Amino acid sequence: MTQEEMNATFIATLEGIKSVCEKITSGNVSHNVATIRCKCSEMLQFFEEWNKYIPSATDEVLSHVPELQWKEHGFGLLANTDLCSYSIEDLQCGEVYVYTLFTDDFEEAAANVEEAKQRANRHYKEQIRKLLGV
Repeated sequence: MTQEEMNATFIATLEGIKSVCEKITSGNVSHNVATIRCKCSEMLQFFEEWNKYIPSATDEVLSHVPELQWKEHGFGLLANTDLCSYSIEDLQCGEVYVYTLFTDDFEEAAANVEEAKQRANRHYKEQIRKLLGV
């Protein structure tokens, strides 16, 4: 479930509770129902205010994601992160080098080392976006 789907579910739940509270007015429960309705309204207002800051905070995090740090390894280059590991293998076929980017969930051929590094950095940032729910 994405962050947007979770937000929509949360808002719909609070709106549903608030709607039920507005319909219940009988007997001694009306005071408790009014309290619940007010709390739901407060929570919705807080959530609306809070969500105004989420996009800028997310952008701030993404803009400060450092480039992957590569180290030479026996078969090419290696970059480790908390999310996954990336390796770039170089294989010489005659006079031509073939570069392959490997990670936990895919492998791709690249024309050169720089292209493979760029693809790895894009993939890494995309993984962070997914974690942030964007």
